[in-house]
Amino acid sequence: MEPQRSEQPKRRQLLTAEEREELHFLSHLNKQDWDMLAGTLDYSDLLNIQELINRYLEEYSDSWIEENGTPDADRILAKIMKK
Repeated sequence: MEPQRSEQPKRRQLLTAEEREELHFLSHLNKQDWDMLAGTLDYSDLLNIQELINRYLEEYSDSWIEENGTPDADRILAKIMKK
């Protein structure tokens, strides 16, 4: 009897709903509004925004790979395995 396969792991979410809202707000600021906001932020605030962006990009990349696979990496590995 074959062991039962578990379902694929759920995609991990790196951002909370609140963090998503914050990024959405920031991404829709025009240059003038962003410049005004940036003038009120200190270094740690900017680092926090950078951290949010990095986690979003990681989540987006994971999602893309899950949907599309890794065709380039698969092709390179196939070439290596032939040698």
